[in-house]
Amino acid sequence: MAAPRSRSTMDQPGDGVKRGKKATVFTVECDFNEITHQREKFGAANKPYRQMVQFRNALSFCNLYDLGFTGDRFTWSNNREGRQFTKERLDRACGNTTWLNLFANHKVSHLDCSQSDHKPILVQTTDTSIIGKKKRIFRSESAWSKEEDCEDLIRNAWISSNRTSKLHSTLQGLNHCQEKLKAWSKTKRRDQGKLLKEKTELLKHLHEINQGDLFEKIKKVKQDINFLMDVENLKWQQRAKQA
Repeated sequence: MAAPRSRSTMDQPGDGVKRGKKATVFTVECDFNEITHQREKFGAANKPYRQMVQFRNALSFCNLYDLGFTGDRFTWSNNREGRQFTKERLDRACGNTTWLNLFANHKVSHLDCSQSDHKPILVQTTDTSIIGKKKRIFRSESAWSKEEDCEDLIRNAWISSNRTSKLHSTLQGLNHCQEKLKAWSKTKRRDQGKLLKEKTELLKHLHEINQGDLFEKIKKVKQDINFLMDVENLKWQQRAKQA
């Protein structure tokens, strides 16, 4: 009996549709480095019309359809200033008809990024709001060491504990610190999340209106976002080790 043949979903993906073979479910999310229409480009010289038509024809031949998007139209910019500035929609998510039938309620988002000239693409096929949350065990987090008020909070919580016996005092002090840290971290997390959202929205707005004259403002906002993301990454790195 012959061994089964493996076939990549990207190996002539339109072939199965055109020749009546079993349809393959697939999506493609990447930097195509091409645009389909001139409206997907701002600045610099116009893209040759023939080149755009060839790209559209290639997508059609592969049975790939643009999944649409929410957010800024342009996914890439050259980060230059003045007349040298340009931005384009080079990245996109596409799917074949089988995928579209399976995931009719999908959502594609162009996210903002502070460390790349390309925007990441998020494809969601399910409602994440219905996913339940597990109760998390309390643990001290490394990210707290970056906060100046954390040490003072622990010291004050420990000092304010009642003193009876040494053992009782220690247990009471630990419990008191835990409760204070829980409340403090919840407030910090909410405030940092709100600040990160505000900075991300500001970055999104600056990208949308940028015509080559906002380089320094964008650079400063990216630095602020990177700091907040570093704190967030430290938290999740620690939790990944504890999982």
